[in-house]
Amino acid sequence: MFNFFQIIEVKENKHLDFCKSIRKEVFIDEQGVDPKIEMDSKDADCEHVLAFYKNKPIATARLLRISSEKYKIGRMAVKKKFRRSGIGSKLLSFMENQLKNNNIQFIELNAQKYVETFYLKNGYTSVGNEFFEANILHIKMQKNIL
Repeated sequence: MFNFFQIIEVKENKHLDFCKSIRKEVFIDEQGVDPKIEMDSKDADCEHVLAFYKNKPIATARLLRISSEKYKIGRMAVKKKFRRSGIGSKLLSFMENQLKNNNIQFIELNAQKYVETFYLKNGYTSVGNEFFEANILHIKMQKNIL
C-alpha cells in the first residue's frame, strides 16, 4: 500500500510549514503538548526532513548539531494514518545516511517510552533512566552510525 514515499531535506519555507503542521497535529492536538514547548527556538538551528506519500506531507523530524561528531534527532512525528507503514524507519535511515556522508559518528534522541521498541529495532540503545519531558515519559537513546 505505501510504496510512494519520498523524503527530502527541507530547504523551502513552505516545506518547513508542512513540518510544523504535522508536529502540531501529532504533538499538540493528539498528545496535548504545550505549543510553547513544541515550537521552540531550536527549530532555526536544526536541519529538517519531510516525508511525503503521493505528494502529501505525512512525517517529519529534525536534526540538531550537538558537536562535531554528534547530532540529536528530535520532533519526529508521523501522521496517525501512516504509523506502522515503515515511514518512521525510512526517515531514520535517511537522516543516518545524511550524517554518515558527513562523517558524523553518533546520533542521540529522547524517545517517548511507548515507542522505545521501534528505536531498538532500528539499532538504537537505551541509555540512563526514564524521565518526563512535556509531561510524557521518555528514555534517552543513542546509536553509533559509523
